[in-house]
Amino acid sequence: MTIFSGSLITAKEQLRFQFYTNGDQNFWETHSEEEARKHVFNDPDKYEFIDTNPTDMLSQLSIPGFWIFGGKDIQVPVKLSIEYLDKLKSEGKPYYYKLFQQLGHNTAFSDSEEPMKDAIKWMKNTAKLKNHK
Repeated sequence: MTIFSGSLITAKEQLRFQFYTNGDQNFWETHSEEEARKHVFNDPDKYEFIDTNPTDMLSQLSIPGFWIFGGKDIQVPVKLSIEYLDKLKSEGKPYYYKLFQQLGHNTAFSDSEEPMKDAIKWMKNTAKLKNHK
């Protein structure tokens, strides 16, 4: 699986982050990672619903996965998602990622062709490895 800008935090944490960034394209120029995390983990929820956690399902999968993130993403807390991804990797999951520091959330539709090229290259290499087993 190849995932562009896919969050690894709970749905409620994701909403807290999005409400905090409020669509501000300059968010990371005026806020720190520490401030964002404090908000994600401590802000009261605006809506009540059954929360979901993507790492629950990802911990059960055995297929390889590749995440492509943008360092200026204001929809997904990328550093936190990468930490959760690294934890899954340390548990033996075949998950990988690439961070494009200058890109935002829409990495697949950015002006840069690199995210899509990297995704295709990863898929081709992963398919070759599978076929050689």
